[in-house]
Amino acid sequence: MLPVEQPLATLLTMVEVDRHDPAFAHPTKPIGPVYDRATAERLAPDLLVIATDVDGVYTGWGTPEQTRLGTVTPDELAGLDLPAGSMGPKVEAACSFVRSTGHDAVIGSLSDIADIVAGQAGTRVLRRAAPLPAR
Repeated sequence: MLPVEQPLATLLTMVEVDRHDPAFAHPTKPIGPVYDRATAERLAPDLLVIATDVDGVYTGWGTPEQTRLGTVTPDELAGLDLPAGSMGPKVEAACSFVRSTGHDAVIGSLSDIADIVAGQAGTRVLRRAAPLPAR
């Protein structure tokens, strides 16, 4: 942790690239470390949190029937038609993480991060359906 008196600056940059650039078919410079499958599985976190600007995944987004999903499985999410330019990639990443690690993933608002980690907010993606509570 930096001392309070330590000056700090943050620089954000954006690079525009041509999505049709043939170099994307054969990347030559990995970003970050590259792990074999066993090491990646061993290092995987117990919970993947995908922070976004909404409080979870919705069906019927933007309509009077919109409903936030609470706890779902990757199979349940597979049947949803989610936009590629918004929630689609987040759901795909969460499902891939859950299927490959067996751990949970949560999609929710960055402002709810403490509640997400505590299991009280966001859309939680589980490997299997959660059991019903005992009566």
